[in-house]
Amino acid sequence: MSTGEFGAKRLSTFLKGLASSDSTPGGGTAAAVVAAEGAALVAMVARLTEGKEGYEAAWDLMHRVVETADDARAQFLELADRDAEAFDAVMAAFKLPRKTERQKVIRSEKIQRAYREAAEVPAEVARRAVELMRGAVEAIESGNSNAASDGAAAANLLFAATQAALANVSINAESIRDQEVAEKLRFEAGTLDARSRERLRAADDAFRRTLKPV
Repeated sequence: MSTGEFGAKRLSTFLKGLASSDSTPGGGTAAAVVAAEGAALVAMVARLTEGKEGYEAAWDLMHRVVETADDARAQFLELADRDAEAFDAVMAAFKLPRKTERQKVIRSEKIQRAYREAAEVPAEVARRAVELMRGAVEAIESGNSNAASDGAAAANLLFAATQAALANVSINAESIRDQEVAEKLRFEAGTLDARSRERLRAADDAFRRTLKPV
């Protein structure tokens, strides 16, 4: 399946491409799309709160959450494209000629640059998803209680997107020869993993507080 603007594709078309034997789109692209869905739900909860009677104290906060989530949704879709392009670049680099020593050097350099991009894009997805999980928690805590489950769904989608993205960071970091770069990516991945788990717990606790006791 050729790459392109995933935000403009029909869901069925995207899923058909994802299910195919083509290398792209793959897990990293899927992570970005899932993160975009999480961002959309965060914005939905905030919009269902902003301007609603009884939630006046949260209007300003929810307005900021809407702006942040809308921007994040657009960024995630751009990252979905970038992820597919990054892995396509890895595959293209491996197909470069290597008959001469000069060709071998050029091929190796391009492979390494491609692997770094293939690791950096999902790392950016994870960074943004973890950051937006804070907005999901705010939406659950301060937002329209009737939409609390949507906020919880958003937090879980953003967590899943983070984990999927970090898996792609880890596997591509294994192919990066510059150990300083690889270790930096691994260290950040560990930090993002821990932070995402903390925020998922916070979201789950916030959601449970909205439920009426049986």
